[in-house]
Amino acid sequence: MGETLPPYSEAPPAQKALNGGSIPLVFDSPNDITDTSPIEYTQTSLKGGSIPLTFSSTNGSTNKPHHQNRFPQSFGIYHASGTSSDLVIAQRNHDPNPLFYVTTHNSWSSKPSVVLHSSGQCSSPQLATARFVSFSSEVEVNVLAQSTGRTIIAETMRKDRSQHACHYFTVPVGGNQTPERFEWKNSRGNEVRSLNGKSHGMKLVRVKTGEVVAAWAPPNSGTRKRGKMAFLNREALGESFEIMAVVTILAIMEKARRGRGGGAAAAAGAGAATGGGGGC
Repeated sequence: MGETLPPYSEAPPAQKALNGGSIPLVFDSPNDITDTSPIEYTQTSLKGGSIPLTFSSTNGSTNKPHHQNRFPQSFGIYHASGTSSDLVIAQRNHDPNPLFYVTTHNSWSSKPSVVLHSSGQCSSPQLATARFVSFSSEVEVNVLAQSTGRTIIAETMRKDRSQHACHYFTVPVGGNQTPERFEWKNSRGNEVRSLNGKSHGMKLVRVKTGEVVAAWAPPNSGTRKRGKMAFLNREALGESFEIMAVVTILAIMEKARRGRGGGAAAAAGAGAATGGGGGC
């Protein structure tokens, strides 16, 4: 007498056409609540083989993969070793593997004032640049395509000298890439204090909603650390926003450094290596 095979080892049935509708799935949960949420399908999407599934939430929106962030949620900005003004972005002081390198160039150079590189090496491709406009508070900012090096976003950061002074810029955000205005403002708020630096710093405000989406604070002490930055609400804004937020605060920091140094900083820059005051 032959052995009877269990049902799951039998040959699969012939392909059957399925009409559009939904496939109810049952998942066991720890609290014994059964989830019978259907998986929607259409007649043309089921033709044998694997089933492409589209999960729908209760409000009808499609769940898509989360945006892959270019920068950590928070990070430090430090002097780069062996240079007069270059910086590195890293998770901690003296990190042997910094995340990004930042070169600076003086006003006599034909190169951008600030260059944010795509990795921790100064020889890596440029991710974004900021060029200070002579005799002006304006900063020309470019975000570059990594594959070609061509400019994909060209924006000017300007300074609003009204009662609530700020540095503002516009950048496309979200899935529809709708341009929105953002403002770097001086702040002593909780967002700045939470960075454990000095009590005064800057916050980045999304003007459309009024929410604070990033903050920066200078260090309490130390000669190598230049500050700490943190993103607070960025998930719906996209990578271009992240890059613009970082390169604009770097530009603000560099302008402040030059302002504090005055003529001495200019002289030091003029005597530095050809192309600027940095190490690259």
